[in-house]
Amino acid sequence: MLTFTENKNKRSLKAEDKALKTGNQEQAAQLGDATKRKPAWVDKHAQKLKVGIDDVSRLRKLKKTEDEKVIEGKEYSDRLKEFYQKMQSEHSMFDWARSSTERGRTASTAMESAIDAQDQNKAKQLGDDSDSDDPIGSLLKSNTAIFCEKQELLQSGTIKNQRLKNALATSQHQSVVTSMAWHPSENLLLTSGLDRKAKLVSVKGHSAATEESSRSQIVQQLFIEDLPIYSCNFIRGGREAIFSGNRRHFYSYDLGANRLQKQGGILGHHDESNLSKMVVSPKRNGKMMAIACAESGYILMLGQDSKKLLFDLKMNGSCTSVAFDPEEKYLYSVGDEAEIY
Repeated sequence: MLTFTENKNKRSLKAEDKALKTGNQEQAAQLGDATKRKPAWVDKHAQKLKVGIDDVSRLRKLKKTEDEKVIEGKEYSDRLKEFYQKMQSEHSMFDWARSSTERGRTASTAMESAIDAQDQNKAKQLGDDSDSDDPIGSLLKSNTAIFCEKQELLQSGTIKNQRLKNALATSQHQSVVTSMAWHPSENLLLTSGLDRKAKLVSVKGHSAATEESSRSQIVQQLFIEDLPIYSCNFIRGGREAIFSGNRRHFYSYDLGANRLQKQGGILGHHDESNLSKMVVSPKRNGKMMAIACAESGYILMLGQDSKKLLFDLKMNGSCTSVAFDPEEKYLYSVGDEAEIY
């Protein structure tokens, strides 16, 4: 019996849609009334309920006359329903919740009003909208999967991971660690901090035989008295390291010769007093490095071999950060004006 009723309702809805498309509004209205369902539950106490609509400001919109103050519960329910139905019909944001039949009725009613007002263009537009498909609305009202099913499955087994020892477990910085960089070919980690120290650490992996040998070891430690280090990087394929901070100068360190050398102010930009935002090209044999000048908006391009200025670039406003592409063909920069160069 349930299946028969459902099939009958489906046939009635299809007949109603057909009547709407052919323009038979009277037949569609009769079919729509025939398919309306009875309420599943009715509150018997609604008739006895009295609701004051004059005392609460948000209920005054339900008043039909100025003198109306109290209405019955059933009338209150009907007016609320009428109010929200009217509000929904005036806004297209609720179209997704309506069935195709209801949308057809709304569009047909609006088209009749447009014809009565001798607005042929508007009627044609509304007629086209009523026939157009709504793929987004159909998707939201369906339970169809929107993603393709994955054919490949993760093989069963065990994922092994190991917590390694802290790189600076034996000799920590006495301040925050401001920067670090990995050597391009060796298991060496370079760290720096505001304590004016730079540490070169040999990092041991999980292949170490004993726990003692798995601890990282400090290979070299530098103390730069006149430079709180904000940035550290390897240059020239890992043969040298570069250190910069909020000073006019920076330092380079030759790993093979164990020699620390101070690099003075940059020619033509001696007024730049903060070189902390130094970026090195990620290319294996890269030739350039860049410094972002936050205050002036300049980008200073330096050679890794000479440590001298090659050329400069200028942004509108300040320059807060720069980055090379992996092939050293492009340089990206951003400033305080939300523009990327």
